[in-house]
Amino acid sequence: MDSNKIVFCNIAWMKDYAGVTDDDKPRNGGKFVEVNGTACESLNFLIYNKYCYGYVKTTENSMKIERIDAQAEGKEYLDGATVIWVASHGSGEKIIGWYEHATVYRKQKEIIDGNLERYESERDLLRYQFKAEYKDCYLIRPDKRTFLIDRAKKVGKGKGFGQSNVWYADSEYAKENIVPKVLEYLENIRVTDTIELFNENIYNGKYLCDEDHVNRFTGMSVDMLLKEMDNLEYSFAEYLTIADIAVEKEYSFRTLKARGIILSEFLYYDKAEEDFAKALELDKNDLELLDYLWYIYLMKKDNKKVIELGEKILLLADTSYNDRLQYTMKDIINAYINEGYYSKARNLIHEYSSKKYKDSEREINEWENILNKLL
Repeated sequence: MDSNKIVFCNIAWMKDYAGVTDDDKPRNGGKFVEVNGTACESLNFLIYNKYCYGYVKTTENSMKIERIDAQAEGKEYLDGATVIWVASHGSGEKIIGWYEHATVYRKQKEIIDGNLERYESERDLLRYQFKAEYKDCYLIRPDKRTFLIDRAKKVGKGKGFGQSNVWYADSEYAKENIVPKVLEYLENIRVTDTIELFNENIYNGKYLCDEDHVNRFTGMSVDMLLKEMDNLEYSFAEYLTIADIAVEKEYSFRTLKARGIILSEFLYYDKAEEDFAKALELDKNDLELLDYLWYIYLMKKDNKKVIELGEKILLLADTSYNDRLQYTMKDIINAYINEGYYSKARNLIHEYSSKKYKDSEREINEWENILNKLL
């Protein structure tokens, strides 16, 4: 860990930070958390396609990253930072976890993804200022969260959090007396007192599935296994176990597609993309498969792939795709504009306009304004 690039962030207290559930609700996070029962930081330790994305409430949704590293003056982000997460369970703010080798963004960013609703009801937005590979993210067991970070009003200026939820620990006192002790503490507990992140076993390929279930699944036919995947009572690990066994029994379009869907819903888009690509080699015109793969490219912000696959979807789309067509066209238009394909954007906007979708006039005007400024 780099002691020269460190920042402390005060957030609401949770056990897992993998979505609000009946067993894990945010506490002591301010008025918003108290009134709404949720917190933007509730997903800070949920792995999203091999990364964790961290949020802390800041003034004007902005970070002073030059206070973490003077070399970041005038830049939009910095790499290689250590982010210390702090929260209160009712007896002072204590370290609950940390990111290493993190990217810190000056301006808050966001991911909009409907699959997030599987982790938190009615949640499709992931706001963040920090990003780190999941293997560099550590969450301390709730009963082992003991290291107290004081408030400056109690111990003195430069020795703890002020009124802000972000403390840059850049005073001489903090650098000499607090930061070294914190880093030593984290090194000592890294192995003994941290817990596996909520969906980490999916990424490590070590599914926690009951042996009796594995034996039962192994005895099923592929048809039965695929039907079993409609059972809503299984855990994520059990769904993936079923999918793996199905692929082992029958390497086919239908089994690869089924496993890809499960991986996609687990937010493991890189791995899902591999299965979908293999399935696509076996059936290049399956509209549902194309739509799943297209959505992954959309989430990964791969505009060229969004355009390539999106154009194919528009050619193949039939009446069964009508409910999705509006949203697909919107995202392809945005990708055209982002990639500089302005003529194609205008043509698709014209087609979109002819559909007369409800409340589409504002979007059409926005696209036209953007193109008028660019051309």
